Amino acid sequence: MTPPLGLPTLLVLLFCVCASACSTSTQEISAQAESPCRAPLLRDDFGGVLFLRGGSLSADSKWSRDRLPPFGPEALKRVRDELGFNALRILVFWEAVEPLPGVYDRSYLAGVRALVEAADALGMAVLVDMHQDLFGRGFGQAGAPRWACDESLYANFSEPNPWMLGYLSREVGLCFDRLYQHAELSAAFAAAWAQVVETLKDRPSVLAYELINEPFWGTKNRAEFDRSIAPRWYRMLVDTIRAIDDRPFIAFQPAPTAAVGVPTAMRSLGLNRMIYAPHFYPREVEIGQRYTDDPLRLSHQLYTLCKDAERLRMPLLVGEYGVRRATLGAGYFIDDVVDALDKAQLGAFYWQIGDDGASGYGVWERKGNWSLQANHLARPYPAHLAGKPGRWSWEKEAGRFSATWNEDGSALGESWFVLPTLHFPEALQIELQPPSSYTREGSRLRVSAIGGWRRLVVRVGRAEEPERRAKGPQP
Repeated sequence: MTPPLGLPTLLVLLFCVCASACSTSTQEISAQAESPCRAPLLRDDFGGVLFLRGGSLSADSKWSRDRLPPFGPEALKRVRDELGFNALRILVFWEAVEPLPGVYDRSYLAGVRALVEAADALGMAVLVDMHQDLFGRGFGQAGAPRWACDESLYANFSEPNPWMLGYLSREVGLCFDRLYQHAELSAAFAAAWAQVVETLKDRPSVLAYELINEPFWGTKNRAEFDRSIAPRWYRMLVDTIRAIDDRPFIAFQPAPTAAVGVPTAMRSLGLNRMIYAPHFYPREVEIGQRYTDDPLRLSHQLYTLCKDAERLRMPLLVGEYGVRRATLGAGYFIDDVVDALDKAQLGAFYWQIGDDGASGYGVWERKGNWSLQANHLARPYPAHLAGKPGRWSWEKEAGRFSATWNEDGSALGESWFVLPTLHFPEALQIELQPPSSYTREGSRLRVSAIGGWRRLVVRVGRAEEPERRAKGPQP
């Protein structure tokens, strides 16, 4: 999701169609703000609770000649250590996997594998996302190969400004209809997925396969897509993937209106090891390019996603969220979103790990300097807990991180926490109750399990001068 500077995203434009579904009183929002997410926790094979905090890799892939990001292992190591990301959402594209019908690009697949191997070496989890925007290359974006739809539809399409308004066109809608309803084309999409999975099936870092990015509902309506079209199509893809590799989770998204706070109409897929992975783009930030300093409303929007995941009985992972650097209050927005994620105990992927100048979403500015967003994203959190999570919080002004958890016998192994080196120097005060052994390796603090309730407090050696927050949004 990469709208140009100064333009609202399609998701927000569509919000007017269903605004009533998002109307909530201030009292209700206040009551829900502190509510924990009661969806199932994401656990590894040994019962440990996983919290993924990472980024999408990357928008640069959409336009590069080889459809791969221009970042090597050293850049990813900086992302892991300095920002504290423990996961990567790697974008792959059907057009790159299968540029011609039945012809698969082995060089591209090898490049994707090399990215995943780099994540393996860094100890980072991977979510593999089959990405699309505006269906694909025939409409001027990335995703499906040109041959996947009719040339007549491409010829009749007039590219709007902004480009995402193209989702409202008949031509784009018919291409999505064909993808979901045409058996031969659905089978081709599944076969492309099979090539990706066959390439990656032995890589331990692959935690999940994400079926498709921001699936549009075609010429139908979003409720019909969620209730009948998506579940049938998703089950077909899951069957294809699990026939090759049944170890990783499968992540999926509902109709993209969920990203602006509209509850999904989707019902349970009746499948195991699934992750509900909607996006999170508050409409006022995308529309007005300013953050209105309303953390309660952010928490309420996350609460809506949590209620959907709870009803679906699936772990919730926010597949994408982000903010442009030019948005007023961008840093405060990230602070409040991640505070809300901490309270709800949710993992999330930031959009995006990229280098897109002074106005974009990326974690780098030009010349490889960390962006404004990166400096706010670099925060401590528990990445793996050997037991039931309690609470955790980051007090930025005081330079203090605290967390509690219960080593209740539900998991094996140790717990580990992320302390991004961008803000956590070597000089730290670390307190554990009850006392136990721990080791710090770069951005990771590993704590040995001894059983029972535990408490960790980490203080930066010298707290920074408290940051003054003005009432209005600031850059």
